[in-house]
Amino acid sequence: MWILNNDTVVDERALGAMRDQLFSKQRPGLCGAHIIYMGTNILQCRAGGLTNPWTGLSVLNGYKRPANETLQGSPETVEEHINFIYGACVLATRDFIETVGLMDERYFLYSEEQDWAYSAKNHFDFAYAPNAIVYHKEGASTGMSSNSVKLRMFWHLTRSRLLLTIKHKPMALPTVCLSIVYAAFRMMWRRCISKIFG
Repeated sequence: MWILNNDTVVDERALGAMRDQLFSKQRPGLCGAHIIYMGTNILQCRAGGLTNPWTGLSVLNGYKRPANETLQGSPETVEEHINFIYGACVLATRDFIETVGLMDERYFLYSEEQDWAYSAKNHFDFAYAPNAIVYHKEGASTGMSSNSVKLRMFWHLTRSRLLLTIKHKPMALPTVCLSIVYAAFRMMWRRCISKIFG
């Protein structure tokens, strides 16, 4: 099963490259691509990223680095530093789907790919196909222009992080809540600064 956001454009070799890399693994589960921001040479991520379960915060692998530079190095090095595959482009095996199930629709926006990876419980390998080039017009699902949209995005992100924590690591709920409070204060501070200095 190949899942793609509706705001992506894929290179014609992407699917074949992802299939080959995925099935080179001993326990093939999920595979991600080399995802570049549309119309730029800026990378969004290599396959996916790393989520800290104690804060609920995620970092995409290679985020905002020059896309051509991030093609250097082996896929295995990237695979060692990710614990989820970014949901804008993910190839899943039938065995993974039948064992883990489909993505949990309760998330709606954000964290569904982390939930999918956590639910695999290390029974499957995650792969990265550097030759699978995908261009992503990030933010098309939510929009990025108005403050009201940004507040709505923050709400969905917060809700999803809490759901992920309660479902998979409830003991981390206090630290995740602290990180959410910090993020809320930082967002309010930035809005105040932008109003003062225009």
